[in-house]
Parts: sequence; C-alpha cells; structure tokens
Amino acid sequence: MKNDVNVNILLIDDDPVFRLGLIALIQEQSNSKIRILAQGIMTETLPLLKENSVDLLLISLDLAVEPNKLTNLVKLSRKLTTKYPDLPILLITPWGSDENIKTIENVKGCCPRNIKISDLIKGIKLCANGKTYYVNIKNKNRRLIGGWLYRQCELGLREIERSIRQVNFHLKNSNLSALDILFWQGRRRELKVVRWLVNQFVANPNGMLNSSMDEEDNSQEDPDSMVKLPPSEVNPNIILASDSGLDYEDIIPKKIQGSLKNTTDIILELDILKEDKKRDLLLLVLKELKQLVSELKFLKLNEDQLIERKTSIVRELWQNVATKFLGRYVSLDSGDRLINFKDNIFKQGQFLVENNFINLPLFQDLLCYLVLEKEFFIDDQIYPYQSKSASEIEQILTENVLITIACSTIQFTLNNLSESQPVKHNLFKNEWKSSRKIAMFRNNLAWRYKREKYWQIPRNIFEDEYQILKLGYQGIIIGKISHSRHQELNSLTGIPWFITIMIEFVDSVTRGLQAIADILGKAVVFILTEIIGRGIGLIGKGILQGIGKKIKN
Repeated sequence: MKNDVNVNILLIDDDPVFRLGLIALIQEQSNSKIRILAQGIMTETLPLLKENSVDLLLISLDLAVEPNKLTNLVKLSRKLTTKYPDLPILLITPWGSDENIKTIENVKGCCPRNIKISDLIKGIKLCANGKTYYVNIKNKNRRLIGGWLYRQCELGLREIERSIRQVNFHLKNSNLSALDILFWQGRRRELKVVRWLVNQFVANPNGMLNSSMDEEDNSQEDPDSMVKLPPSEVNPNIILASDSGLDYEDIIPKKIQGSLKNTTDIILELDILKEDKKRDLLLLVLKELKQLVSELKFLKLNEDQLIERKTSIVRELWQNVATKFLGRYVSLDSGDRLINFKDNIFKQGQFLVENNFINLPLFQDLLCYLVLEKEFFIDDQIYPYQSKSASEIEQILTENVLITIACSTIQFTLNNLSESQPVKHNLFKNEWKSSRKIAMFRNNLAWRYKREKYWQIPRNIFEDEYQILKLGYQGIIIGKISHSRHQELNSLTGIPWFITIMIEFVDSVTRGLQAIADILGKAVVFILTEIIGRGIGLIGKGILQGIGKKIKN
C-alpha cells in the first residue's frame, strides 16, 4: 500500500466517548486519506471484519482501568491470525508500548492516548504499509522513576478506580438525602483529582521527574520511534469530541456514562434495553444532534427559516438515529424485513411529526440558541447567550431531546421489530425477551400514554409547566420548566379540557371545604371534651364520692 492511497480502518474501543472523540479528530484531518469504515467494541471485532474489508485494525485499550483487557486482546489476536493473518493491528494504551505488547501476534505498533493526532495518523499509515510504530513512554518512565515506584503508581490508580466505582454505586441509590448526594459527589471529585495527578506523575514525559534528563534520553532514542508530546496535553486518558458549538459536550457524555436507571415513577421505553445499548443509543442521538446543528450553522438561516424547518429537523433527527441504531440488527434478519424497515422508518418519521407524538418542549428556542446564538426567553425572563443560567437551560433541554428521541426509537422498535430475533437478543434485557413479557411491557406503555394524554399533559398546560426528562447522577429523573402555555390551554377540547375544568373546580371548593372541615373538627372536639367529657367526669366523681361515704360508714 502506498501513502497516497486511502487507508480503511476498523476502530475498536469499549469506551464509546473516547471512540466517538477519536473518530471526530481523525475525520477533521481532511488530507489524511484515512477512512473509518466501522467502529464498535472488542466483542464485535470479528462480525465487523466480516462486513468490512479494512487495511488496519485500530484498538484502544484502557489498561489502567481494566488490565485484563490485554488477555482478551491476546485471545482475539489468535483468532485473527487464523482468519486474517495479514491484517496489522495498531494499539492505543494509556502509556504506550512495552515488551508484552510487542510479543502479541499481528500487532505492528502501539502509542499512548495523549499522542498528537498528526503522529497517530503517521503511525496508522506506517502500520498499514507493513512497518512498525512503537512509542514507548512507559519504559522511559520506568528508567526515570524506578520500577518499584512505577508499580506502586499503577496499583494506586487501580485502587482509585475501584473507589470511584464504589462511589458511583452509592450515588445510584435513589433514597439518598441531599446532604448524602453532596458528600458522595465531593468524594468522587477528590478521587478524580488524585487520579489526574497520579497520571501526570506516571505518564507525562515532560514532568518534573524527567525534565533534567530529557537531553540525555533524547540523544539515545530513535527519533522515528519516539513521539515528543507537548506539555499542554495534560490528560492522557481523554480525547474530546470536535467542537460543534455545544457547551455540554463534556458534561452530557459523562452523565451518559453514569447511571441510566429510571428513577421516575413512570415506565419508559428505555427500560427494556440493556444498559450498554442505552448508552450507545443516547450517544448516537447526541452525535446526530451535533451534526444537525453544524449543518444548520453552515446554511446560515434566519430565525423564521429555522423555526419553519423545526418539524423537518425533528423528523430528520429521529430517522437518522433510528436507521443507524436499528439498521445493524435488522440487517442480520431477512432481506424483506430490511426493505420494510427502511420504508417504515420514512413513514413513521412523517407520522410522528405530523401528529406531534415526539414532544420536545421549547425545541425551537433550543435551536435558535445553538444555531443562531440567540438568548433564551422563558417565562418572561431573558437568559443571555452563554450565561450560566442559559447554559443550564441548554443542558436540560438537550438532555430531554436525547431521552425523548431515544424513547421514540424504542417505541418504533416495539411496534414494528419486537418479533425480530436479532433485535430481541441484542437489544432487550433477558427478562423482557419473551413474547408475553414484550406484550406486557407494551400494554404498560399504552396505559402511560393514555394517562399522559388525558391527565398529565392537560394538568401541565393548566399549571403553565413543561414536564421534561433529564439525566441526574442517580439516573433518569423528571424535571419541570415554568413557561406560559395560555394558547395551548385555549385550544384544549374534549376530555383534556374537561380535566382542566375539574382541576379548577377542585381548587375553587378546596379552601371552603377545608374551612368547613376545620369548623366541624373543632365542634366535635368541643363536644367530646367540654360536654361529654365533663359529663362523664361529673358522673364518675359522684360515683367515687358515694363509694367513699359507704366506706366511712
């Protein structure tokens, strides 16, 4: 393979945030001629290789958190040697290469996570051409810090990660008080700061321990095999997604990586999904939303044009997410089902938007904020662009968009693909795979839809509130945003209108009934204590006096 030919790669990483960030960074290099044909987790490597013809397998391993992944890589490489003996592998690890990695079959290179993207692309091209590319920061630091101290740092990092997982487990408990939540969140921040400091001590080649020896070491190293890293790249474990004008690109992915437990008192479509599939779906919605925002910015629409396109934007977002998320599993089914699937996606997108089944409160305000950088105007209050309050509103509304689009995608799955074996076995939890359980789940959702249509939505309109779903540290929670809904209230008819009248009637008579109940309660207490009680007391007193006289006689 020559350098001027496109390099087709398969990207494997169990961390979806790192994976998406790395894809974005590689795609930004327009002249690199590197194409990512597919991406997934390690267990999906062989199926993905069957579907795609690639020149290089790029695998990222976070050995600082899960050292056993190296064993899994060895097992995978043995299978690859049999089926794909000429397929080179380039690894990305927290600290680069070591002697154990060099002995793994098919591995042609290894580099650290904090490598510059230009050097990573260089390594990809070298390995795809059959050459080797090893960046050995770990061994360098072993010489500088010493083997014993380095091992202690590694053990410490594992202990810190274990403690962070324990704190996350405590935070998943929905019965925690506000003080308990603040305590555990503070504890987690402390652990993350310590982890970052240890990472700098171990993995940064420009740290204070080796600064005095850089000249000596650099003179002995092969300039083609060692990448010089700038001191500004301080965190070797994080690659951020490309900038799309969204301020929540750090916060929301971290929340998605946390607990996604449904802590509300209502059933959600996402409850039927496996935990890892929930994360994949929400991250996909976030990615598609960012892509749409970037495209809309490029079009340079005015506010009226943007609002006019609101429904088509929602439809396109839903169709893109549903097609990409479900397409992989439907493609494993029969060809007829795949054709029907694409046709159903188009029809369902039209139907959902036309009948307003995808309820996204204040979505046009969010679009104007993200695309046109306009301030929020909510409940007669102005929140300037990029102010703290506006950023919080942006994050809340975005989280609601992610969860709502994801739930709508699973609703489509339950209605159209619930009998597809690849869909059931890959997406649904084990306890919900049977036809009876799926029917029960759908019936529970149907009752929720009716309750929302005839009770919750009219009540929210009458109370000038929007009920939204957002991501909390304990899972998915319900939030409310106050905003005038007078026009919607005037347009209500039928049962929803009658519900608002009943609520108003109850509010009007409640105060009077409470006053009557208070008066009756006081009257009953007076009769029991002052009249009946005293009467009984006098009778008892007379009886006791009579008994006393008898005893004296």
